[in-house]
Amino acid sequence: MKSTDILPLVEAKKWVRIDYEDEDSAILDLINLAYVLIADSVDNFEVKVLNESFKIKLKYCMSCSITDMYDNRASTTDKKEQLKLINQNALLQLKCGVYE
Repeated sequence: MKSTDILPLVEAKKWVRIDYEDEDSAILDLINLAYVLIADSVDNFEVKVLNESFKIKLKYCMSCSITDMYDNRASTTDKKEQLKLINQNALLQLKCGVYE
């Protein structure tokens, strides 16, 4: 599954409040980065991502992450800084939730 299957560029641009195409490449990079960071943080991600409830939470978590990374571009250099407090609850649910 691709990162843009979870969070399409059009929806990500709404989260970061961008309606022009100049930043599309940067936003796609952030979508991919958010997806990889979360995937690397969640055990059995490949199995969990097939569950619809998980996908909804993943989409929200990715949206919050890319918004934060876009608004604070300097924070993309440190994994721990990329996932702010508002996003930690969603990430915790993704990590610990049971998806069968």
